[in-house]
Amino acid sequence: MAKLKGLIIGAGCAGTAVAEGMVVDGRAEPVAFVETNPERRASLAVDFPGAEIVDGDGFDALLAKVKPELVCDAGPDHLHAE
Repeated sequence: MAKLKGLIIGAGCAGTAVAEGMVVDGRAEPVAFVETNPERRASLAVDFPGAEIVDGDGFDALLAKVKPELVCDAGPDHLHAE
C-alpha cells in the first residue's frame, strides 16, 4: 500500500512531532511543509530531504503541486482560519 502524502502547516514543536510520527508509523510521509520561519525551513530541508518547503505565500501552489491526502494545521491557533 502506498503511503499517504502529508502536508504540515507550521513546523514548530507540534508540527515536527506530527511529521516524525508519520515517519515512525509508516502509513504516511511528510512530503510538504508550510513554514514562515527561515531557520526552521532550513532545518526541515535537512531533516526531511525531498520534501517541498514553502513560506506562507506559497501555499496555493504547494497544494496544487503536491496534492496531499493529509493536512495537519499545526500553526498558531489564531492563524488556523487563514
